[in-house]
Amino acid sequence: MKTILVPTDFSVASDSATQYAFHLAKNIGSDVILCHAVKIAMETPVAPQYGWVDYDGLKSDAVEELEVLSAALQEIPVHENRKPVVEHICEIGSLTDIIKVQACKQDIPLLVMGTSGAGSLSRFFLGSTSRDLIDAYILPTLLVPANAVFSKIRKIAFATDMSRGDAELIAKVAELAKHFEAEILIVNITDNRFNEFAYEQKADEFLKAVSERTAYSEIYFRHLLNDHISEGLYQLTESGMVDMIVMVHRRHDLLDQIFKGSQSQKMARRSKIPLLVFPPVCKSEF
Repeated sequence: MKTILVPTDFSVASDSATQYAFHLAKNIGSDVILCHAVKIAMETPVAPQYGWVDYDGLKSDAVEELEVLSAALQEIPVHENRKPVVEHICEIGSLTDIIKVQACKQDIPLLVMGTSGAGSLSRFFLGSTSRDLIDAYILPTLLVPANAVFSKIRKIAFATDMSRGDAELIAKVAELAKHFEAEILIVNITDNRFNEFAYEQKADEFLKAVSERTAYSEIYFRHLLNDHISEGLYQLTESGMVDMIVMVHRRHDLLDQIFKGSQSQKMARRSKIPLLVFPPVCKSEF
């Protein structure tokens, strides 16, 4: 059985993510595992001030909280879909290492994490555990803003620079979209300094590559003009047109341009749109 893995620190933001993950799981026929990591002292700068740390006690307390959270999720009514089984794990150590182990042991197609602050995209720029996990290229990671509420996914925007590898990943997104009969809007953002003929040729080749990899029919293409990728993405989130944004994280590529760009602070506003980040190569099956 496919299982969505949900790291939690028991914050309001991570509680929102667990709710979102549960509803997503029931729609795609998946189970849920809640995951908590008890950080060791060297990972917690303030720890030496307090001397000895009772890790077993911290783990015991965390397990109790996980049991309460699991029980609360199981109380959510499910009418038409299969109710996901909710399990939990708690280990002492690095969250990244714990997730790597679980990804090897189980069929986990997706990681779902809560983000604090203004929204998933803004938190991304500020740096966090989310960024560390995404940089590790373990699993596709869905970043859920604290104010996000799950609703039926009707349109997914896939932001691309039309790298050929993105065609493979759009086919993966199509597997997810099929569960909701959602449209996939392939979005390419450029400034107005482009050769129209060369651009159309590149777009046609890219869309052909997509069609060779998936027969999903609800896929459309849109070219947005904007000097800054982050501004173009922000316009998408504010338009109300999409329910999820998908991007691919490659070093020195689209996401890195956003991280380093001067427009990043303009993204630091309230957003209710989850951000799904794929590693360059993905074996997940939705």
